[in-house]
Formats: sequence, C-alpha cells, structure tokens
Amino acid sequence: MANPEATYDSLFIVEHLEESLHGVTEGEVHLFGYLARLLALFRGAPAAEWGYRFTRTKWGAPFSRDIAEAMRDLDLSGRLRIEAQDTVAPMLCTDEGKVMLEALDELELCSARRPFLEAACSSAAALPVSAIRQAIRSEPTFKSASGHAGPQELLTGPSLELLYEQFGALRRVLGDKATDLLVPSSVWLSYLIEKSSTSEAPA
Repeated sequence: MANPEATYDSLFIVEHLEESLHGVTEGEVHLFGYLARLLALFRGAPAAEWGYRFTRTKWGAPFSRDIAEAMRDLDLSGRLRIEAQDTVAPMLCTDEGKVMLEALDELELCSARRPFLEAACSSAAALPVSAIRQAIRSEPTFKSASGHAGPQELLTGPSLELLYEQFGALRRVLGDKATDLLVPSSVWLSYLIEKSSTSEAPA
C-alpha cells in the first residue's frame, strides 16, 4: 500500500493546481510537495516527521519515491488521470480522486498537513513555477547536494543549520504571529531567487 501522507499530498496538489496550471506534471507534484515540507519546517515541525523523504536527483529536482509510488497507485486506481506515462505529461484529479481526498481530509494525520500544502500551492499564484523551481535549487540543503553525481537525501547534514538560520531571519522580519504561510513562503522564495540570480551574474 502506498504511503498515506504521500497519497494525500499528491491528490491535494493535483486537485488544487490542475486548473491554474492546466494539468499538473509529476515533477510539479514533487516540487510543491517539497515546498510544503519546507514550510512545515518553518513552522517548527521536526525534520524527520513528515512521513516520507526527498532526494535531489541528478537533474536538479526534488524527488520522493513515496510520491512516485502514490501517484502510480492513484493512476492505476483511476483516481488520477495521467495522459501518458511520462513525467512531463499533465495529470488531472478524477471524481473518484476528489472523493478520496475528501475522505483523507477528515483524518487528523492528513488534515494537519493542509496549511502547508495550501501555502505551497498558493505560491504558484504569486510566482511562476519556473521561478519556484529556481528558488528551490538555492535552498541550502538542496544546493549542498548539488555537488554529488548521484541522488542525495535533502534536509540533512550541516547545511540544514543554514536553512534554519534563513527561517530564523524570516521570522524576525515578519514576526512569529504571521498566520498566513503564503507571506513567508513568497518572501523566502523571492529571496532565494534573488540570491540565485546574483550568484549566477557575471563578475
């Protein structure tokens, strides 16, 4: 059986983004799932308590084996409709998928994740997906993993402290009372984009 958290997250992301993005690719599900994971860290959730892990692929993208397995199961069960067996093919949430999402949303295990998934998906209205992808590549643990040829687990190692430092600075600027996670998400992503652009600019 597929990981329940990954199943819920995959359904949630596809259902919430399919209209604005005209279908959601598998790579985008991994991307926004990872952003939701980062926002949970910003809110203080322990790094090991998300339900599944992410790695950086050799192509420079976040990837979760659990999400990949969940989407395959959802496709086979008719809850997601994938136009082709290709990571760049768009997918849509079927009526059966929406029923399953509503049922999972009643579970405390899943409903507690909703604020982070909502903010991650809402970020797509504030910034282009290409810009969010660029920003994530500058996230400290992601950037640290880029020096390796094979897949590397994210949110581990010394660079995790740098990520916490960034989040600490973000809290000092925005205040701990900010309830709308879209605000820190947008500000932090914009910071990472600017940092990435500066580092890539010719001397």
